Amino acid sequence: MSDQKTVSKKKIERLPIDRMNAMSDGILAIVITLLVLGIDIPTDHRFSEQGLLQLFIKLKPSLTAYGVSFMAVAVFWIQHTALFQFLRHVNRHLVWLNILFLLPITLIPFVAKLKAVYRYEPLVVMLFASVLTLCGLFLLFIWIYVLTHPELLVVQISSKVKRSMTFRIIVSPLICLIAMGVAFVDVDVGTYVFTLIPLFYFSHHAVDASIQEMM
Repeated sequence: MSDQKTVSKKKIERLPIDRMNAMSDGILAIVITLLVLGIDIPTDHRFSEQGLLQLFIKLKPSLTAYGVSFMAVAVFWIQHTALFQFLRHVNRHLVWLNILFLLPITLIPFVAKLKAVYRYEPLVVMLFASVLTLCGLFLLFIWIYVLTHPELLVVQISSKVKRSMTFRIIVSPLICLIAMGVAFVDVDVGTYVFTLIPLFYFSHHAVDASIQEMM
């Protein structure tokens, strides 16, 4: 009887990973698609007189918010995908941590729109950075949870990969904090600080090499 309870408990704690990945991919795809709706076409623009260049100048705040947000979501998706490559199963705690990660992700189109409309407001940059910081922190919580539950892993993770993944995740919140501070001196420069997020990601390859070895 006790053996049956143990087996039943293991089945409850080890859930299939494919449905959670499908949900995460779907939400991230929707978010990254919705970002383009934040680009507003100026109704006062006259092509015959002002031309295409002036249109892009008017669209600069919207295009900047779109570009920064697009790259941020793309990096979160890449990191999320890499992290879950190490997992064979998930459990209910991990499912809820993943849902918490997706919560601020869904707010990115909203704060990107705010950033485009109130482009001279440092507080809006702070709000934008706060949402991205939450995304990064929840992803970090997922990674820490994974490291403390080796029974969910496909293979044992080396110390080098642990450090590399931790660095890749934590760098996004750190850059966001820097952007907040810079924005109170210069809003435009503070906005462009966010573009450093993908640059730091591409400079660290230990995680990618480890995933390739598993395939």
